[in-house]
Amino acid sequence: MNNSALYLDSLRREVVMARGCTEPAAAALCAAAAARTLGEPVRSAALSVSSYVYKNGMNVGIPGVPNETGIAIAAALGCVVADPERGLSVMQQLSADEIRRARRMVDDGNVTVSIQPTSEKVYFQAECRSQNHASRCVIAGYHDRILLKELDGRIVYRASDDERGDQADKNGGTEAMTVRGILDFCRTAPVESLLMLREVAAVNSRIAQEGLRGEWGLRIGKTLAAARRSGFYHSGAAQEAIALTAAAADARMAGCDLPVMSTAGSGNQGLTASLPIIAAAKHASASEETTLRALAISLLITIHTKTYLGRLSALCGCGVSAAIGVCAGLVFMMDGGDDAVYAAMRSMAADITGMFCDGAKPGCALKIATCVHAAYQAAALALAGVGANARDGIVRMDIEETLAGIGRLGSDAMSSVNDAILSLLKEA
Repeated sequence: MNNSALYLDSLRREVVMARGCTEPAAAALCAAAAARTLGEPVRSAALSVSSYVYKNGMNVGIPGVPNETGIAIAAALGCVVADPERGLSVMQQLSADEIRRARRMVDDGNVTVSIQPTSEKVYFQAECRSQNHASRCVIAGYHDRILLKELDGRIVYRASDDERGDQADKNGGTEAMTVRGILDFCRTAPVESLLMLREVAAVNSRIAQEGLRGEWGLRIGKTLAAARRSGFYHSGAAQEAIALTAAAADARMAGCDLPVMSTAGSGNQGLTASLPIIAAAKHASASEETTLRALAISLLITIHTKTYLGRLSALCGCGVSAAIGVCAGLVFMMDGGDDAVYAAMRSMAADITGMFCDGAKPGCALKIATCVHAAYQAAALALAGVGANARDGIVRMDIEETLAGIGRLGSDAMSSVNDAILSLLKEA
């Protein structure tokens, strides 16, 4: 695969539409696949998930289902809908009857969720029972990667070796990516090849505007937008981007029934990687070509950092991955060179790398607001020739070494932190 094909394939694979938080959506998909395999109405369902999935899915809203949160109701909806062909949008366009039946399953105690000890951070197992049969489905590694389906203990589907491949395989070889390669590609690729990113801008802007209009979640974005207009919260491109992105997270985390274009397995990462670029382009009156190239940089660097960090982590993916992508895209948009991009990324690594993930919930909008502010700050400093260097903690002058260091923190050193966070969440 040549470099252009590598980066285009990564955009196509990793920037996809999803409805609702990714963990409940994947739980619904897993249950839907088990229910379809069963071939009869589901009477009970038991879902086993990794501790990372359990943490991320506990407190997040479910699209189209008011006042419902968590994995149990998502799994019940998957059992009722039983349509795995919908992928991570399995909970879209739910009928009142489907919602009623799913709620009854949960209320009657017919859906259980437990933590499965596993080395896989992304892991779902759904076991469904009907009057006459039992089925099982396993998703692992990726939120939409079904590895196994069984009916009455008999394997009816097992993923091939290619389909079971690791992260690099499914991403089309993202281990071969480099920040320099991303920048070269995004500067030279025919703009026609990037037109698919128009959908990212349109879909993610739509939910952001809904967040600014409605009373979603903690109303972080809507409140900051009002403060900006009043003059209390300084007006400018950064403040508009912060409010816009936080508003989108407000709506998504509270269960708004609008899709988002996710990035590297996360809707919030998709929102964070895209909306600040869109806001900056508006303020700078940037051309569509410049906007698309900056957006591609932000998305691809987000994807690239996740190959170091892992699909799920105890570190906040928006702060560590998406915001690093954003600062790079902003520097490009303002005509900064490669060295300025690297400086901005190093400053981000020195700034909010330690922001931990305590699950998906309305409060994610607070962290996203902080991440976007940090990205604009890092970009502004880099454009003025200022950036963190090798004397600043974990930062290295080589940007790939810096990202690798962040990955070591998120994948290895923070595992006990994840356990502590989960314990605190379960005590609430």
